[in-house]
Amino acid sequence: MEEDLRGLGYGKNLLLEAEKIAKEKKCEFIKVDTLSFQAIDFYKKQGFEVFGTIQNAGRHTHYYLKKDI
Repeated sequence: MEEDLRGLGYGKNLLLEAEKIAKEKKCEFIKVDTLSFQAIDFYKKQGFEVFGTIQNAGRHTHYYLKKDI
């Protein structure tokens, strides 16, 4: 994401909308994945928990996260 757009709530609002749709469809959880240099802290802040990793994925760690709904 462009630095000038960080902190404006776009990512959080997008996840809230995805969670709303998932609840309407009676889903049990939402799954996302990210790399260590990307948004791991953002997703954790939104209530996601790491359930798996791949080490050394192009010199980075690949994280799989989920949030129960």
